[in-house]
Amino acid sequence: MPLDITTLGIGTLAQATTLSLSSHLLYKPSATAPKKTAIVHGMRFTNVGSAAAKVQLFFVKNGGTAGTDERRILPKDFTVPVGYTIIDDDQVTLDSGDGLYAFADTASTMDFAVSGSERPA
Repeated sequence: MPLDITTLGIGTLAQATTLSLSSHLLYKPSATAPKKTAIVHGMRFTNVGSAAAKVQLFFVKNGGTAGTDERRILPKDFTVPVGYTIIDDDQVTLDSGDGLYAFADTASTMDFAVSGSERPA
């Protein structure tokens, strides 16, 4: 089976205080044909704002719900100083439909990039 090494997600985190599976998705391998699985090799979060910002990062298994099934990947309220980048290079494996979700406590301050590899399920 082919393995595609790629940027899995890129953007700016939304501002929030609680997790929303519809608004805070960073990346999710396809759960419909053609289904995919993935390995996330690294995630970067850069504070481009004018004040420190807190990041919340979660894993949710396919079919899970916010508020009961999310699992933290970073410690709660992980604070990123102005102009700094945090790099999480621990690998995370995702089955089709599993997802990575994140939000920040401040709007338009936290850019992100998720890199890894995908393959057909």
